[in-house]
Amino acid sequence: MRPECRQEALFGLYDGAVSVTGFVAGLVIHHAAPATIAVGGLGGAVAAAVSMGTGEMEKAEGSARSRLPVASAMAGATLGGSVAVVWPFFAFGRSLATWVATACCVAVALLIAHVKSRSPAVRGHGPRSYLRSLLVFGLAVGATLLVVGLIPASA
Repeated sequence: MRPECRQEALFGLYDGAVSVTGFVAGLVIHHAAPATIAVGGLGGAVAAAVSMGTGEMEKAEGSARSRLPVASAMAGATLGGSVAVVWPFFAFGRSLATWVATACCVAVALLIAHVKSRSPAVRGHGPRSYLRSLLVFGLAVGATLLVVGLIPASA
């Protein structure tokens, strides 16, 4: 994968997982049915992927043909990060799905850390690069959950 595609794919994976986690958490906190969480989350996942992919096409310079690989990497990774959080609600009850979705978030964070640890900019930092990626991802998800948790049920 080209470096610019890899960079945008990591950004999309991160964005998809964090943004849809907030959406899913809001529904879980307010006791939505798993089917509602699944369908709503999938809609959010598709919207996030389309938004990030088209945004990447619009931001870049050059021909559409030259921008398409990077935009596709962004869209596909955003969808992947989003669906990682949503799919458990299609398969399990709310409690188990929440635990599986949490594990999927950790897996996304570890994947991001692994890919970043192989890049020349952070190669050689070993476990520190993993810990940093996990910490940043955890803080982003935590801040999202904190804000979502403040939304009253009557909203």
